[in-house]
Amino acid sequence: MNNKIFTKLFLYFCTISAIFVSTSGFLTAKTPEGFIFQLVFLPITLFLLVSSIKSLSNKNYSLGINMSLNKAFIFAALFLVLIGVTIKSVINKQDDIPDPSPSPIIIVASPLPEEKEEPKFLIINSTSPTLLVNIRSSNSTASEIVQEASHGDKYEYINFENSWYEVNLGNGSTGWVSSTYVTLEEIKQE
Repeated sequence: MNNKIFTKLFLYFCTISAIFVSTSGFLTAKTPEGFIFQLVFLPITLFLLVSSIKSLSNKNYSLGINMSLNKAFIFAALFLVLIGVTIKSVINKQDDIPDPSPSPIIIVASPLPEEKEEPKFLIINSTSPTLLVNIRSSNSTASEIVQEASHGDKYEYINFENSWYEVNLGNGSTGWVSSTYVTLEEIKQE
């Protein structure tokens, strides 16, 4: 390969590399020093670009640089170092880009089906099998008697308040029985 062709190929290689180094360097410079380095390198890029354009338009154009193969390898090595620095800065710039936060996942939990509590029952426990126990409209001995219960009668109770049990009377109404006259049993309704 003759020296003139080698010089032109080397010029084109250096021009493309310089353009890459300059543009990526300006895009990734984070500090004033990075911009200053790119400004120092910019005239070299412009010189190589103008020289490449002149070389393409004029076949007899010569840079006026007659370099030996050893000098060309030294320049190529320096250029590769500059390209390596630029590639490293581009990669580091990509590392600085924060990962987008994952979108929060909204989980809408449907309420668990309520466990139906087994009915709780109480048994009327009067002091005598013939004695009737009063079921009242509220939890007080002064309240109205709504029903009477016999010893051994079984009622589902709903609530307990102030020593009184609220019981289901079976007709859609409720009444209150004093805890003195009941025995609790948790049995399943038959």
